[in-house]
Amino acid sequence: YHGHPFDYVEKNGSGSYMDRILEIPAVKLVPDTGWITHARRDIIKFLEQNAARIPIIHLKDTKENDSITELGNGIVDLPLVFDFAAAAGVEWLNYEQDDNFRISSLDSCRISYEYMKNLSLKKNKEFLS
Repeated sequence: YHGHPFDYVEKNGSGSYMDRILEIPAVKLVPDTGWITHARRDIIKFLEQNAARIPIIHLKDTKENDSITELGNGIVDLPLVFDFAAAAGVEWLNYEQDDNFRISSLDSCRISYEYMKNLSLKKNKEFLS
């Protein structure tokens, strides 16, 4: 399941949609670092609590105002996400461009790719192929 910010909002004191989804043990998760951060949740805590259910993580970075930005230019602690992914045996880190229209999509993708590549090399983790 790939959640969005509204999935993490408490509903009438009965928890969130994500809380209900997490009650089903067989559900695998594809958490989105940007959306979890946008929902004001602790991304690392969420990942750690659900590590066994996460084969893929969508990498997205956001600014304080929730606008999407290139990886490494926002508030998401991506180095910790990379550390978690390596330790937990996450199979894929999937960069998601989404709706960043400040610059061309190709330029935005290049910036994010270079960030991922440099972070992978710095941490000696091979997430790019």
